[in-house]
Amino acid sequence: MRSVDRYGDAAADPAFVDDDVERAQDIGRRLMLETGPLVGMIQIPGINFGTPDVVSLATLNAAIEDAIPHLRRADIASLSEQTEFLSICIEAWLDATGRREVVKEDETLDPENVAYQGRVLVSFLSLVPACIWTVKSSQAMFGSEQAKQLLTKWLREVIKRAGLLHGTKFLSKSQFKAKDYLGSGGLARFRDSLWAASLAKATVAKQSDASKAELAASNQKKVFSVPSK
Repeated sequence: MRSVDRYGDAAADPAFVDDDVERAQDIGRRLMLETGPLVGMIQIPGINFGTPDVVSLATLNAAIEDAIPHLRRADIASLSEQTEFLSICIEAWLDATGRREVVKEDETLDPENVAYQGRVLVSFLSLVPACIWTVKSSQAMFGSEQAKQLLTKWLREVIKRAGLLHGTKFLSKSQFKAKDYLGSGGLARFRDSLWAASLAKATVAKQSDASKAELAASNQKKVFSVPSK
């Protein structure tokens, strides 16, 4: 069985692990080919499919697999429901960053746009439990337009509180690199920034890495402790 870290299968049942791998692959294919803002963009490096600097299918599938136990716990159970909710979450994330792009075949993203990159999208998808918590708290329907609007507004505030906005847009590639999110340990620090800001009332941008990590763990504990029904 895979090891469990505080960003992953916090709600996993060993009986579902093999099924979750297959379900994640099914969802990933739908997000690549049929549903949501990443259609035609997700990369399969071996066959030259997708858009450069967009998350690969294998990387996305691993993040989806970690999210599935949380979706199931919230009674988002069918393949269609899970695909639709994750599509809404990803669309809300891209809209919230101000970096969403419509890219035609053979076109590329703005080279300074990191919002679609694997490390960034995977880090965002670690927030799926908090996305569920946010929608449930508002009593919106998970697959609704209301849920998407709610998540877009909430994620915009998360990004702002985390100090990840420059003007009206998510940090550029050079700014992201300057904050050491691309170096050793950068991924964990970026996730901590998102989780620390997720339930905060004020900015966490100037807090130390240790303080952000502590607040991130506290916020996760709150989200994971919410009853499933």
